[in-house]
Amino acid sequence: MIMMMFWLVFYQISCQNFVSKDAPECYNSTQCVDNATCIEGTCYEVSCRDNQDCALRETCQEGECVSGCDSETDCLAGELCADGFCAEGTDCRTAQLDCGYGEDCTDGLCLEAAFPFCQPCAFADWQQSPNGAQECIIYTYTLEESCQWGQTECSGDLSCYPADQIGDVEEGFCIASYVFRPCALDSDCPRPFTCKEDVYGTDSGVNVCWADCPFWREQRVF
Repeated sequence: MIMMMFWLVFYQISCQNFVSKDAPECYNSTQCVDNATCIEGTCYEVSCRDNQDCALRETCQEGECVSGCDSETDCLAGELCADGFCAEGTDCRTAQLDCGYGEDCTDGLCLEAAFPFCQPCAFADWQQSPNGAQECIIYTYTLEESCQWGQTECSGDLSCYPADQIGDVEEGFCIASYVFRPCALDSDCPRPFTCKEDVYGTDSGVNVCWADCPFWREQRVF
């Protein structure tokens, strides 16, 4: 009994060292001063409140930063969170986080995207679009240069587009149009592309990996 009383007194004295004098009683942590959190109605000084207060490869456990992880966001780039600890993993988690420009994150590896991003739409591309795998989208257009739909080529990066917007006539004009890849999230796109929702602005539900194609092509030296 004496030993039990000794440990009880020792525990109470020890805990008091961690109690914030400014707000010893609380209902939630907002009533506590900085570096304190509300635990069972009392403010205790702590090193952290959540994982964001800790360094990479650490998590917040009972107010203290300890080695470990809850998810890949707690680890260094390329590492995996396995069994609560960061371990060497793959090259990438998502292209946006870990890969270079024009690279997809495929099976954990940063690889040059196979899709022809920002390629000018040829006649065959317009015939196939939309097909769920690609979208030919008009970027800019001018009526100054004419063409024959499906028969003649346009200058530079321009491609021929039918005057009736369907293809039942031979007359056409040259436009800047490019091939875009469908997506659902930014993580479906390589850098620096982002997933643009409803690209046609008509509630079509068509989302594509979007970027400034003329600038992209200039940097890629096509």
